[in-house]
Amino acid sequence: MLIFLLFFSVYALFRQYDEIAKFTALAARPVELVDVNSRENEVRQLKEKIGDFQRGLGGDEEVSLALTPDEMNLAIAAYDALRDLRGTFRVTGIDGSAMRIAICFQLNGKPRLSREGEVGWMSADPRYLIGTLVARPALLKHEVVLQIDQIEVEGAAVPPEFVGHMSPYRLAERYLGDPVIGPAMAALTRVEISDGRLVFIKKPGEVPADEIGRDEVDSSSRRFFTIFGIAATCFLSVAGLVVYMGMRKKSSGA
Repeated sequence: MLIFLLFFSVYALFRQYDEIAKFTALAARPVELVDVNSRENEVRQLKEKIGDFQRGLGGDEEVSLALTPDEMNLAIAAYDALRDLRGTFRVTGIDGSAMRIAICFQLNGKPRLSREGEVGWMSADPRYLIGTLVARPALLKHEVVLQIDQIEVEGAAVPPEFVGHMSPYRLAERYLGDPVIGPAMAALTRVEISDGRLVFIKKPGEVPADEIGRDEVDSSSRRFFTIFGIAATCFLSVAGLVVYMGMRKKSSGA
C-alpha cells in the first residue's frame, strides 16, 4: 500500500512536468532590456522623481509615485537592485486595470539521472515560460504582488490551474530585506493602476488593507489538500479492497 501511494505521487509529479512541457521552452529567450547609455537625461529625471517619493515616505503628507511602462523598464535597467528582473521581466503596456508584461521565467524540468560533472545523482533540465502576463498589482502584507489574470504563450494554451498556482505572483518578495525597497513597500497604503500608470500611494491615516483575500492566498494550499485527499482516497480504497479480499479468503478457508 505504501508502494502504491509512492507510485501515485511520482506519477502525478511526472504528469505535471509533461503538462508544463506543452507550454514552455527548452531554451531561454531573454526579453528586451532598455539601453540606458542613450537615455542618461531620462534616467537622471527618473531617479530624481523616485528620490522625491522616497523622501516623502518619511513625512506626514500624502505622497504618490506614478510610473509609465517605459519608466518601469528604465528603472529595471538603471537600478542595480533590480538587476534580477533584467532579461526576464518587461512591462509592454497597461490595458485598463491590468498590466501586460513580457516574461522569460526559468522553471524546473522533469527529474533525471545526473550527467557527468553535475552535482548529485538526480538533476533536471530547466524549462522556460516565455510569454505575456496579464496581471493587476496589489498589496499583500507590505509587499507588492501581481494578481495574474492570464498567461499568454504563442502557439500554446496555459491551463487555468497553472495560472492559479502562480497567482498571486510575489515579484517583490526578494526585496523585503532590501534596505531601501523593503521599508518603502512597508510604508505604502495602496497600489493601483490609474491613467495608464502604476501608482504607489502612501496616505497618512489610511490603513493598508490586503487587496488579496484569504481564499486567493490559500489557493495553493487548497489545491495541495485536494490532491492529497484524492491520493488518500485511492490509498484507502486499495487498503479496504485488500482487507476485504483477505477476510473473504479467510472465510472461505474456514
